[in-house]
Amino acid sequence: MKQNLFIHSFPDFLGIQRLSYLWFLAFGVRSSVNKFPTFIKFKGEKYVINPEKYFFQLPEFTSTDSKLEDLTYCLSIVLQLKKDL
Repeated sequence: MKQNLFIHSFPDFLGIQRLSYLWFLAFGVRSSVNKFPTFIKFKGEKYVINPEKYFFQLPEFTSTDSKLEDLTYCLSIVLQLKKDL
């Protein structure tokens, strides 16, 4: 008796998304930051952005707490600014 054998090869979508996100954190953020203008004006003061000096600020709440309390769950990027003299 011959049985039909169906083999499906589905891509690992979660793995693809994870790799894409890790690539963005490693290379895409730096590329995006480099596209920012070098000088910005804030409250009448002129500041210089240092695109090499940035870091990520971890979320204030856990994902579970954010969901339960209807809060935003986000990873913030912090850029270094220097006041232009």
